[in-house]
Amino acid sequence: MTDKRFIPFEIRTLVLGVYNQSCAYCRGREHLQIHHIDKNPENNDIDNLKLVCIWCHALIEHPDHAIEMLEWAIEKYKLL
Repeated sequence: MTDKRFIPFEIRTLVLGVYNQSCAYCRGREHLQIHHIDKNPENNDIDNLKLVCIWCHALIEHPDHAIEMLEWAIEKYKLL
């Protein structure tokens, strides 16, 4: 059985190039992940994939926790 979250190397490389190795939303270049737009981890069609940082990915997947995540990040990284 294969890992349904597995994205072939060639597709990962293509996604990194399409987004210039930066988050599609905040343009960050650290902690990058590939997001499945349709939420189907088996659909690795290039039009279904978006490169995002871990923070933007969390906001996409859990928008109802955005305030808590922001407060945590501010405290952890002393942003304010």
